[in-house]
Order: sequence, then structure tokens, then C-alpha cells
Amino acid sequence: MNDANRLPLIDTGAKAIFSALSLWAAAVSLFFLYIQGELAAQSALFGTFIVFFNVWLTQRKLRIAILLSQNSPEQAVGTIYLAAVQRFAFTLLFFIIGMGWMKLMPVPMLIAFAVAQFSYFFTGRDHMEMLSVPPVQTVSDSKLIKH
Repeated sequence: MNDANRLPLIDTGAKAIFSALSLWAAAVSLFFLYIQGELAAQSALFGTFIVFFNVWLTQRKLRIAILLSQNSPEQAVGTIYLAAVQRFAFTLLFFIIGMGWMKLMPVPMLIAFAVAQFSYFFTGRDHMEMLSVPPVQTVSDSKLIKH
């Protein structure tokens, strides 16, 4: 890959999110393997894969938006909105592929997707403070007035 096309490393909390998602994916898949068998476990894994893809897409677009925000905040906001639309479209497409073409079980897939989404929400929420822009330090009015 050309180095000019690579995004710089910006810590968006993706490691922690992917770690939590991996644990939940394993737990939910093992649960369905024990309760309903191999096809249900595969369905659950596919449901968590959809969330993994969404997280990857969101983190990538977030890194792009952070870079764009330095020069054009409007483009950064547009990138975030585009990521939301893409996430929705890909999620719908993956559910169609999983249930229609691959003939996976819908209930385990949806339950695993929901559990992974909640995990993403709660894990990602813990890392939002590091993405906030630090406050601008200004000189107070009292320092501008010479005594």
C-alpha cells in the first residue's frame, strides 16, 4: 500500500472496543452452540461480524473526520454523516446476505448483533472523552489591563 494513502495512527479506542466485542462474540456464539447447535453459533458469529465491520468502518471514518476537522469542519461533519449512512446500508446488506443467501438462522444472528451493539455502545462511550477537543486557553481580560 502506498504510504501517502495511509491514515496516521489516531487512538479512537478501537482496541478496547474490538476486545470487548470479541469477548461478547465468543460468549454469545458458545451460548447458541450449546443451546441450538452449530448453525445457530455460525449465525451468531455472523451477527457479531456485522458489528465488527461497522466498528471498523466507523473508526476509519472517524480518523478521516479528525484529520479533516483541522481544515474544514463542514467536511468532517459530512464524513461522519456519510459513515452513518454507509453503516446502515452495509448492515442491511449483510442481514440480507446472511438470512437470504447463506440461510443462517435469523434469531441468533439478531440477538448476537444486538448484544454486540450494546457492547459497542457501552465500551465506546468510555472512550469518548479522549476524542473531545481540548478547550482553547485564552488570556483573561484582567491580564490584558496593565495596572
